[in-house]
Amino acid sequence: MPKSSASSRKSLSLSVVIAATGPTAALENGLVSVLENRTADSQVVIVLNRPYDDPYHLRDEVEFVDAPRRASLIECLNQGLAASHGDIVLLLASGAELAPATIDMALSHFQTAQVAAVAPLIVHHLASDAEVRSAGLEYGVGGIRRARHQHLAAAEVPNEACDVIATSVEAAFYRRSALDALGLQLERRLGAGFADIDLGLQLHAAGYATVFEPSARVALPTPNHADLGSSFGQGRQAEQLFWRNARLWGWRRALLAHAACCLGEAIGTVTSLSGAMHTLGRLSALPSIVGCRRHWQLLDELAAGTLGHESEAGSAARIDAPHVRSRRDASSTRAKRQAE
Repeated sequence: MPKSSASSRKSLSLSVVIAATGPTAALENGLVSVLENRTADSQVVIVLNRPYDDPYHLRDEVEFVDAPRRASLIECLNQGLAASHGDIVLLLASGAELAPATIDMALSHFQTAQVAAVAPLIVHHLASDAEVRSAGLEYGVGGIRRARHQHLAAAEVPNEACDVIATSVEAAFYRRSALDALGLQLERRLGAGFADIDLGLQLHAAGYATVFEPSARVALPTPNHADLGSSFGQGRQAEQLFWRNARLWGWRRALLAHAACCLGEAIGTVTSLSGAMHTLGRLSALPSIVGCRRHWQLLDELAAGTLGHESEAGSAARIDAPHVRSRRDASSTRAKRQAE
């Protein structure tokens, strides 16, 4: 079994960062569950990109941080991350609601030093018949981002912890020391749709793990499409993400898979205006490849262990498929490392 909640709370401090980019009502509804389920010594930071009158006089319980007017979700989360001080940081989109056991179950995984991030089960509502929005994220060698188990009922998701590529930026637990050691944050230019995968890939390159925890549940009823941007912008960001990280799989394999993915995508959306704009967005990103050289160097340094944490195996974690870990396996690993 995972380490007890009492032990988790005693050893790890928590900061909750909420990016208030949506309607005020959504922020207030989600904030209720955060305040009800937070740990006793946790810090709550709300980043505002618009005026807020604080009608419930929350300033005694939370910290408000003013972001530039209409700052993006990623910009707000990065600003909140900089203002937070907990050992573990929970990033949330506005309106996110937490199930009661979410924080305890997520914190239990951070007793393993290699774990740098935990992905909760994100659903449309907290009822037992809720539809899944994501159970962690996958990223194919050709450059396609997928939310695991999307559209399944929550009850159909396997009840076991497993390694995933990344956690959705809408609800993500991160180990601060891992991000600080590597000098990492969410990449603003990749937007809400791809910055989370990019950060997850960098953590994996450094030998860290991201774990999906099915008992940690976060409800986000409707996505904020304004955060995702236009079809053109998403296409451009998707292409930038691919070129930033393609070398993790090896150039030949990545380029062949990417060509096949782009061709299939173009054929499948040939009669769609949004599909055409997505393809044009990909093409517009090609000149930016030359700017990826510094990032490729960073990935090499992460994989070589010359920056931050190096995995116990002495090499980067695999990124082509998730590693399934039962609760018994996870508990056994923690016990072994604690004994050592």
